[in-house]
Amino acid sequence: MLLDERQVNAFEHMRTNQNHIKREFDKRAKIHEFNIGDIVLKKYQQTSQMERQLHDKFSTNWLGPYIIKKKYGSGAYHLADMEGNEEREPINITHLRPFYS
Repeated sequence: MLLDERQVNAFEHMRTNQNHIKREFDKRAKIHEFNIGDIVLKKYQQTSQMERQLHDKFSTNWLGPYIIKKKYGSGAYHLADMEGNEEREPINITHLRPFYS
């Protein structure tokens, strides 16, 4: 019985601590939301082993600029380059950053 009571107390303490951490994180977290027509940079992603070997620490990490053509509700965006050529696949918001000129 004493063991069950300690487990319940530990569980409640853990829950309140996690809620506190979440509130503190949410205060500082910046949520980026892009609109159609915004200019963004796309993260450089190596797809093959050869590209990984050629990419060194002085290579570029961001590609672009790109223009957002379509916006999906799940945090995905369809991009086009500055000439208007659209990308085949949509890209997640975690791989985008705003472009400042």
